[in-house]
Amino acid sequence: MRRMRDCENSGVPKRARRIFPGAGQAPVGRTLTPMVLVDTSVWIRFLANRLPYAAQLDSLLEHDEAAGHDLVYGELLIGDAGGRSRLLNAYELMHRVPSVSHAEVVTFAQAHKLHGLGIGWIDVHLLASALVAGTPLWTADEHLAKLAGKLGV
Repeated sequence: MRRMRDCENSGVPKRARRIFPGAGQAPVGRTLTPMVLVDTSVWIRFLANRLPYAAQLDSLLEHDEAAGHDLVYGELLIGDAGGRSRLLNAYELMHRVPSVSHAEVVTFAQAHKLHGLGIGWIDVHLLASALVAGTPLWTADEHLAKLAGKLGV
């Protein structure tokens, strides 16, 4: 099973390629799979069986179209009171979008003036990773969703 979403340069916005050189270049021999980077807020609603999140994420998982991120895994791990071991084990096997380095995320945040907009540092990492991967970000957080829309993810 692949560990991160495959992507190609043509699907990555020019601004992502400008800020992150090499963004969207698929590894040799990989095929494209439509993926969605799923934010922690959606996973929490999924675990609580809240509609429409539970049904929609079930569908993405069934079709192998949900992508993970190391920081989302970390948030799920830290928020676990002991009942998520099965989910966390399965999450380890999911496709992953590539993580973006701290320095690149700082540049991304400064270039897009993301300070003071009501989102957190992990959210900025997810936006940068989604932009680099050319993958949409699915979140239940209204501020983050609006910003993702403005950035084209």
